Amino acid sequence: MNINISTDLKVNKKTVDSLSVVLDTEELTKIVKTKGLAAGNQAIDKFVARYTVDLKKKLAAAINQ
Repeated sequence: MNINISTDLKVNKKTVDSLSVVLDTEELTKIVKTKGLAAGNQAIDKFVARYTVDLKKKLAAAINQ
């Protein structure tokens, strides 16, 4: 199963950019089964961190338009 996260950046109700990411829960399950729950939590933390970095870049670009 995949979890899709989509974020639209709008300026004055007009979409100027978007960000879409996919979390593969099957891969996450494999990590938890082979390396434990702590490793699974680390994988989620890394995923969220990468999403945050990408979102900040897009947000900065939208603000600077």
